[in-house]
Amino acid sequence: MRCSPQHRGNKPHSDATRDVRFWRRVTCAVIAVTISAHLRTRRTRDVGLEGELAYLSEKIDSDVAEKVDELLTRYECEHFYIDMGTNIGVQIRKLYEPEKYRGAAVHSIFETYFGTGSRCKVCAIGFEPNPAHKTRNARVQQALTDAGFGVAILPAAVSAHTGYANFAKPSVAVDEYEDWGGSISSAQNVQGGNVFTFTVARVNVARVIRQIRSHLEMRKGSGKIVAKCDIEGSEFEVLPSLVMTQTICLIDYMWIEWHLLSDETLNQITNETRVASFRSGIPQASKFMTMLMHQLTDMFSSSHSDEAACPTIITTNDDESFLHDGIEFPTSRLCEES
Repeated sequence: MRCSPQHRGNKPHSDATRDVRFWRRVTCAVIAVTISAHLRTRRTRDVGLEGELAYLSEKIDSDVAEKVDELLTRYECEHFYIDMGTNIGVQIRKLYEPEKYRGAAVHSIFETYFGTGSRCKVCAIGFEPNPAHKTRNARVQQALTDAGFGVAILPAAVSAHTGYANFAKPSVAVDEYEDWGGSISSAQNVQGGNVFTFTVARVNVARVIRQIRSHLEMRKGSGKIVAKCDIEGSEFEVLPSLVMTQTICLIDYMWIEWHLLSDETLNQITNETRVASFRSGIPQASKFMTMLMHQLTDMFSSSHSDEAACPTIITTNDDESFLHDGIEFPTSRLCEES
């Protein structure tokens, strides 16, 4: 992979080519920071490692914002679906090809917020950090954009801040559940026995949500944002951040799959991280997770939502139907050119 600037000329490029170049820039930024970290003891620098990491975060934020802006502008999005934890892209396909996924539980949500007709003005952005799914998700994105839908699937994890993280999965090969337990949460990786690690980009998803809502407000002000949150333990980092920044209120509906840690896992973490004898917080950690799950879904339930200031509804849901997909991609254009 070349990280040096290359002359591009005036020849137009496909969505796939643009995506390759987009993530090449992000990967090159990660490589640059890693190399400079190894060299920092050999030469004096005006900017330390902390400054380089800040630069990396700004670069990823800028590149993601550019990608989202391109999606919003090109497809004139009136509504938006945010797929946090895309896996192999099945939920996004259910949004645009519901007739192929009969009986899927998610259909009732999409119909409530996006209607039962054409979804050509509904855009979608997915986040999936698992490197094993990168090629497959590129194919999903290309097939749906060729059909005329506004879709972007980014090979990155959602987080409360931008930078990079260690993503871990159970084995090198994709397991029988499509690696649905892969995570950037160290605690979740202990519980799942995830030992094969990769460095991946992480994105401050609150910035993306605010960018999308700002676009929808400038259009008609009535656009809906629906989100799925299935991020294998990272919800305990991301959701409090969304609440405290009030970004959660920019979403109309979110469904969450929660990933609670067992007492056995908490005990293992205690043993691995203990710095003082006889001190541990297993009951408190367990209670915190359960309390957050129940209080969040209660505060943002349909009966408690503030339709004027914060109309957000949050439910606990999990639609794993058509796990392996196996359904052929669309072969013709389904939406007219904008």
